[in-house]
Amino acid sequence: EEILNVLAGTPELKVAARTSSFSFKGKATEVPEIARALKVRMVLEGSVRKQGDQVRITAQLIDADSGFHLWSETYDRKLEDIFAIQDEIANAIGAALKVRIVSTAAPVDGKSSSTERFEAYDLYLRGMTLWHTRKAAALWEAVALFEKAVAIDPGYAQGYAGLSLAYAILGDYSNRLPYGETLTRARDFAERALALDPSLPEAYAALASVALKELRRDTATLLMDRVIALRPSFATAHQWKGNLLATKGDLEGALASHERATELDPRALVVSENHAIALRMLGRDADARARCQRTLAFAPNYSPCIADVAMTELQLGNLAAARSALERVAAIDNPSASAQGRELVAALEGRGDRRALATRYAALPYNSRFDPGSGNAIEGYDMPSILMLLGEPGLALDYFERMASEIGGSADWTVMFPQMDPIRCEPRFVAVVKKLMTTDPHYARVCEGKR
Repeated sequence: EEILNVLAGTPELKVAARTSSFSFKGKATEVPEIARALKVRMVLEGSVRKQGDQVRITAQLIDADSGFHLWSETYDRKLEDIFAIQDEIANAIGAALKVRIVSTAAPVDGKSSSTERFEAYDLYLRGMTLWHTRKAAALWEAVALFEKAVAIDPGYAQGYAGLSLAYAILGDYSNRLPYGETLTRARDFAERALALDPSLPEAYAALASVALKELRRDTATLLMDRVIALRPSFATAHQWKGNLLATKGDLEGALASHERATELDPRALVVSENHAIALRMLGRDADARARCQRTLAFAPNYSPCIADVAMTELQLGNLAAARSALERVAAIDNPSASAQGRELVAALEGRGDRRALATRYAALPYNSRFDPGSGNAIEGYDMPSILMLLGEPGLALDYFERMASEIGGSADWTVMFPQMDPIRCEPRFVAVVKKLMTTDPHYARVCEGKR
């Protein structure tokens, strides 16, 4: 299935080492080095060529230590035989490994998440490729593809799961729908998927994401543990569990989950960026910057990581580098914010009116980065940190309180940043933490002795 994802329009080679629950997307020349670094014993390498309704799939099993080919095969088939090819390749590899192929998430009561319609399957794969980009336009296009997939096959559980995953995150990248509406749709499609296949991990993951955003963290924890039990190699599940643990105040546990997600999918952009945020929450700004810089080396226009680099440079006092990063984010995400980096750095250097700039920022909605005329490209959960840098703790508290009143405001992320330390002991801050039903992991360090 990993190899066949290429048919969804992704041009890069796909590699999977199922024996170690590890998947990697990258160039063939990178495979042995990555595999050895992660102590993978065997690597499945493959390529796909498509012409008309014909496809040629080449698969080979490689010993990661020696680089020797243990097995290889070429399959020339019509696209209508894709599902048979999957089984054929899986069984051939199983024979080469001398193991029996057993599904880790067998459908219950004979129900299946798959489809017999290649068109629906192809649309699903294309949608998932777009889902991984975490861009508003791509996510809406993914929704359209998933809708077409379930229109072709109304019993296609995986198609509904794709819709649930898309809507579970859409409110974080687009304001076309009210945030609450995106969560309602995510829940509905996840329930449809599970009605068709109760063992589908993607649908449970979407439900866990919804529960987390609704501050139902205990429910989210049970659901996410279910996802990981069903599919331990699901990088998104470990990424989202990391976010869940972070918003519960377990920052070390969050980092461990993000590290596992990164091991499972080293080239997943959003996994790397969330990993960087976990490091920032622990005050490890230089490490967070390095984490994102590794990602930007192969995805130079991935703006969330550029934004994290900007925030770390600000905290480290590298204002020129911060300005450059903020200008790059604006150019990619919101050109109306083209002057934001210059204005912010000028104010921090004493060449601008800090109070006026902070007052303008404090009045922005938490999701103003979506507004093409807002002049802002900074994430809402980072804005209180910016206001603290500008020397306006009162405005930071105002913004923090307002953000906490909005579903999807991510105020629970803001709690975890060390930049909030100067106002952490304030009754207003403590009241918001209580409202968010979370634990402030920095409170004892900062506030003991001040009460």
